[in-house]
Amino acid sequence: MQKSDRAVKWVTRGGTASFDSEIPVSAGDRDSVTTAAVRAALEAGDREEAERIVAQAQQTPPHDAPGKTLQSSPTPPDPETDRLPPESATVAQAEAHGGAPAVAPARPTAQAESPQAESASPRPEISDGLRDEILRGDAEFFHIFLYDSCDQDGDVVKVLLNGQPFAYVPITHAGATLSVPVSGATPTAIAIEGVYDGGGGITVACRTSQGDGFIRVMAPGEVRYLGIAGR
Repeated sequence: MQKSDRAVKWVTRGGTASFDSEIPVSAGDRDSVTTAAVRAALEAGDREEAERIVAQAQQTPPHDAPGKTLQSSPTPPDPETDRLPPESATVAQAEAHGGAPAVAPARPTAQAESPQAESASPRPEISDGLRDEILRGDAEFFHIFLYDSCDQDGDVVKVLLNGQPFAYVPITHAGATLSVPVSGATPTAIAIEGVYDGGGGITVACRTSQGDGFIRVMAPGEVRYLGIAGR
């Protein structure tokens, strides 16, 4: 899978900004609970149960109700306790997003209905290779938090992992926490595809313990190919 050319403006906790094509994760993002549960299911030979655990670990807002404002509130990852403290996008974050206006309070989206094309997220699949890596301890699960860096207007994206559909994510201020398997032995590729634009372009940002990444504005059908770096 190809990568975008520095499609993310990454702003560290210390305020240092740089353009990159990878999402950095570290020990502060580790989802040890999911890793242990999935490994136990695989050791018991129950791949279906392992995939169910992975599916349940994805904390995403509902996205099958047309015309309704999405107001789920998953908790973002914190480097101290596997969760980041909730924090609103600031003027500095908006400037980091290329001069986009600061985030406004959540509001109804009467002018644009939420899409109904996907009634449920795809069930994540565990390939033979990933199964073997999890059993060997070469792959673990890490949290990545996705949120809307501008107006909450009903944007929706699809997340693909190593080329396979992984989750459909409505992009809201409250955000969505994904738990994704990251291999220490082979590169992990993540892609974000625009599904629905509530108005003004799809504005999505990601957060890990390393800071916030502001992805270039997307149109429906457009894809940003990224990598996941570090462990």
